[in-house]
Amino acid sequence: MPVINASTSGPGGIQMGGDASGNLQLQSAGNTIATISSSGMAINTYTPSTSLLTSGTAVSAGGTSTTLATNLPSWVKRITVIFNALNISSNIDTLVQLGTGSTPTYTVSGYSSTSGRFNYSSGTGGSSSTTGFNICTIGGSSYNLSGSMVLHNISGNIWTSNHQLGAPGIPNAFVGGGVVTLGSILTAVRIASSDGSSTFTSGTVNIFYE
Repeated sequence: MPVINASTSGPGGIQMGGDASGNLQLQSAGNTIATISSSGMAINTYTPSTSLLTSGTAVSAGGTSTTLATNLPSWVKRITVIFNALNISSNIDTLVQLGTGSTPTYTVSGYSSTSGRFNYSSGTGGSSSTTGFNICTIGGSSYNLSGSMVLHNISGNIWTSNHQLGAPGIPNAFVGGGVVTLGSILTAVRIASSDGSSTFTSGTVNIFYE
């Protein structure tokens, strides 16, 4: 059986058979990617030239809805929505809604979403939504919501969500998840009040996508 060896005698290089005293290196553009020796294979640590995680721009929440991103790349498979001290004017849910198209049309139906609220003194509660990925009851001036919701593309245009957030002033914790099938490729993300009339009064929101 032919054996490929790296030679340390003569001019060096790869030989079929013969000297087996050297290590075999795999290189790209003169850089060693991996080294194969008699004890096994070592792969060099990969350091990308740019971040593999793309950050959006933090925006101040306001109005009945706030757009976080449009024209997202078609290759996006995971999106993290970050909330920093988000406040809304009424005691209603906040929604994360997904959009499609270059001038986004937001999907406002077909979600299967639920969110639970946990308070150490007053017990639990919850809500569900078909109009967006919901975060349960964060209204009132003392509710300043911080945390994240993660969106995953499971296949095709099907997106799932899960969230973990807190409102330390209450204190409340919020967890939940959901799923929606979009009509085409995701291009945009926004937050919106669930009643369409309550407004965001303070806080910042951003996304990371990959």
